[in-house]
Amino acid sequence: MKRRYPAGNMSNSDHIHRSSVPIITYAILGIVILVALGMPALQSKFIYPRFINLNIEKTEDDAIRIGRIMMRMVLQDYVDESFIITEKTKTFLDQTTRDYVLGKVNVFSSSGETIFSTTREDVGKINNHSYFTDIVAKGRVYTKVVLKDTKSLEEQVITDDVVEIYIPILEKGKFVGAFELYYNISAHKDSMDAIIAGTNLLLQSLAGIIVIVVMGAAVGLHRGMKERKKFEDMLFNLATRDRLTGLYNRGRFLDMLQWTVEKHIRYQDKTSLLMFDIDRFKNVNDTYGHQAGDEVLVAVARMCEQVMRKSDMVARYGGEEFVVLLPETDQTGAAKIAEKLRQAVSELVISCVKGRIRVTISIGVVDFSEVDELSFDSVIKLADDRLYKAKKMGRNRVMPQ
Repeated sequence: MKRRYPAGNMSNSDHIHRSSVPIITYAILGIVILVALGMPALQSKFIYPRFINLNIEKTEDDAIRIGRIMMRMVLQDYVDESFIITEKTKTFLDQTTRDYVLGKVNVFSSSGETIFSTTREDVGKINNHSYFTDIVAKGRVYTKVVLKDTKSLEEQVITDDVVEIYIPILEKGKFVGAFELYYNISAHKDSMDAIIAGTNLLLQSLAGIIVIVVMGAAVGLHRGMKERKKFEDMLFNLATRDRLTGLYNRGRFLDMLQWTVEKHIRYQDKTSLLMFDIDRFKNVNDTYGHQAGDEVLVAVARMCEQVMRKSDMVARYGGEEFVVLLPETDQTGAAKIAEKLRQAVSELVISCVKGRIRVTISIGVVDFSEVDELSFDSVIKLADDRLYKAKKMGRNRVMPQ
């Protein structure tokens, strides 16, 4: 029965969860920044126009109310289907203009002729524009906002911000004329512009503060994530690395071996294993001391890393014993690599306090494809048997069979 060992690395779900956390967090921070920067634009593009529209609607209501008051007076001068504006009516219209701070008042007949105007030179002019004939003459109110120093519907340059409103005059449901009122909104608009400017300044200040806070939080989060990653990497290394040599430890190697055996069984790919130890290592410890022994282990580990390929997995199996997992390598290739490693270690000179040390290694080589009833245990046993055979035959040799 195959043995299983706990994995030293994180599961895929843990990795996905960790990687998704900063993504979600940065997305939230990005949304906050966009909202903060968008508040002034929202104010200018949506809130301000809405305030203007509300002001216009209120002005229209006020103008219609004023128009009804004037209509009752003007209709008294409607005789035999025509208007004869009396002096009394003119005085009333002039007074109403002043009382309600209207910029201008015109009264039109049903044909569009100006029969009264607070601007006297307009009397007698004919309004034959389409908005008058197609909208006002059909009993509907028509409104236009005219900004300062622009032209009105009558092609006159206006010196104030006004709402120009046409209000139909109806007699028993019949269109008989119309009022044109210039409702001055300069004071309202200036006041609103000041409020909007102040609000924009406040929103921009708040947006700046929010952006600074969010950026500070993002920097803090980034640093925190880096520190967390360093800590997790440290824990991972402690769990998977040998503390003396820095190679993978026995537990991590066994995990990888289990996975590699199962992969070979399924795909029949080329895979080999080296198991070696340092010859007469006990003599090194006895002669030079355990600290020197540790230096020898580290030196052999570094040499092994130099000789092996990046795809190979080198681990300290225990004591002076090491293992190497060789992917995409058959027995012939593994034997060549093992011989290269043996030769490199035999030429290695390790200096210590008590002198210079030279060591040799014995290596057992196993090709997965030659193992009957391939399993976790059978690979390890065969590699160990061949290592023992190399020792029996005189050490400092490679035993591929």
